[in-house]
Amino acid sequence: MYYLATTEVKHMSDQFETDDDYTEDAPAELEAEGLQEGEPDEAEPEQSESGDEGEHDSESGYVETDDPKVKSRLGQLTREKYEAKREAEEYKRRLDELERKQSESSAPKPVEAPNADMWMDEPEKAAEQQKAHQEYVRNQAIHEHQQNQLEQQKQAAKQKQLQETAATYNKRAQELKVNPAELQQAGNFVGSAGLNEEVLDYLLTHENGPSIVTELGKNPDALYQLRDMKPHLATVQIERQFGSLTQPKRKPSNTPPPPTRVGGARTTGKQGNDGTLYE
Repeated sequence: MYYLATTEVKHMSDQFETDDDYTEDAPAELEAEGLQEGEPDEAEPEQSESGDEGEHDSESGYVETDDPKVKSRLGQLTREKYEAKREAEEYKRRLDELERKQSESSAPKPVEAPNADMWMDEPEKAAEQQKAHQEYVRNQAIHEHQQNQLEQQKQAAKQKQLQETAATYNKRAQELKVNPAELQQAGNFVGSAGLNEEVLDYLLTHENGPSIVTELGKNPDALYQLRDMKPHLATVQIERQFGSLTQPKRKPSNTPPPPTRVGGARTTGKQGNDGTLYE
């Protein structure tokens, strides 16, 4: 497994934002309170962090851009994110159910074994306490066994999700024909660069993620620039700089092209086996 796909993928269910993170802010008021008519503005509007025209950052984290390719890609990724969020919520629901069962299975109340004085002074009471103590020992053993089983189920569920994420990432690497040694080295570098967890998830789930990670491994300046950016701006920068990396080529269709019509008139003839039209 590659480093980035196995080490940096953790607690996926805690990393998906709510729908509010992708709601567009309402336009700001044109006049501030106390601004007199005819007074000039005190300061010119600042450029967005990315520095590009036609793009600005709202307080909610939604990024508006005039680039149609970036807008289309971000729309696709938003849909994919909501689908991943739904899967993460289902995964979290299963974990919560296991934790609920674990908490409901309360430990039995301890009962001490009778001491020698009790056996001498109150033998009947000592016998009853001895019986209760033995029952406690049995129940405690059952409780510990149940707790161990529930903990193993929780760890297995987490491990399964990590493995599925890593398998998808590695499959993309094979489809993109990324050199495994280069990806391993780049993954170590990118994974230890201090990127935000949301940006790491973005790279892991991106259709060109392995190619982008490989390129980032060769470009420390771009990598550290992403590290210093807000997560939502970093994802836009990734799309702008690396989103067009080569994707797997689709197999050409074996379906023959339709026959070419001459002029705009509708042809009423018959079509031969080779696609030629006859009057």
